[in-house]
Amino acid sequence: MKSGKGYGMRTWWVWLAVGGMAAGAPAGPVRPSDIPAEAKWWAHCDVEQFKQTAVGRTFLEMLGEPDVARKLDALKAVFNFDLRTDLDGITACGAGRRSAVIARGRFDESRLLTLLKAGDGYQELVVDGRTIHSWLDEGKVQKQGREKARMYGAIHRSGAAVLSEQAETAAHVLKVLDGEAAGLPDAAVPSHDTAAVLIARMSADAVPAEQAEHPVPRGVKAAALAIAERGTNVEARLNMTLRDAATVTQIRQIVDGLRAAALLNSEKDPRAARLAEQVSVRAEEDRLEMSLSLPVAEITAAMRAELEKKRATAPAPSP
Repeated sequence: MKSGKGYGMRTWWVWLAVGGMAAGAPAGPVRPSDIPAEAKWWAHCDVEQFKQTAVGRTFLEMLGEPDVARKLDALKAVFNFDLRTDLDGITACGAGRRSAVIARGRFDESRLLTLLKAGDGYQELVVDGRTIHSWLDEGKVQKQGREKARMYGAIHRSGAAVLSEQAETAAHVLKVLDGEAAGLPDAAVPSHDTAAVLIARMSADAVPAEQAEHPVPRGVKAAALAIAERGTNVEARLNMTLRDAATVTQIRQIVDGLRAAALLNSEKDPRAARLAEQVSVRAEEDRLEMSLSLPVAEITAAMRAELEKKRATAPAPSP
């Protein structure tokens, strides 16, 4: 789909911008009640929280570089939506082959919906009494053909924007947002994870058996990931509950092998070696915990060094 100025709407985040959130709508932190109770996996990125961290502020500085800023400014001119300031949080969830994305932020609903309706293949349908918008994703059309390229989106009355590859899934998420179908309990997010920038959960059978070719994925009963900036460090923690001790041993051996390879290759890739040094692993019966802690100053320094490298190799601007 293309607007009159030639900007494609093939990326899904553009549809999320159709959400048109009210100015006072809750933003950022995950809301478990938004996620269908039957979800086998879910992940949430608290964009607003990320922008408040030192790493996030450095990332925003990088987005302010002229070449990047020009592209973002061009998108803003078309959609009246600025990724640097207007997106607050994204939640993805799914069960089996069905999945959905829910986004919150501040968007120009009228302009974006007008652009969507003007695109190729637009349809409006009603599923379970709810209006669902449908369109063809340009990227998928080129790679998979028109028959597999259709996407579905909806705007909830609270302002949440919902996206899915299935109309029925989008409608079901709307029912959850309306309180007509069960969502997850608040206890699904432990209090110590409420300040995390990224949190994710996976329950048993999240990976369909036909898609899990390796025995390790099939051996994971549950997994929880949290990444947060705490004090002067960025901390990542992955906890897994496994089906048996054999799977614990398998995963422990894989992690140890990757760490050893990274350390042996330290001269060629010192950053990977540094990460490997900081990873700690603890196993206990059917549980495995991996954690990583790096100084914020070290991460931001690496980001700025990468930025300086790009500046040094960038072609000079045309006169």
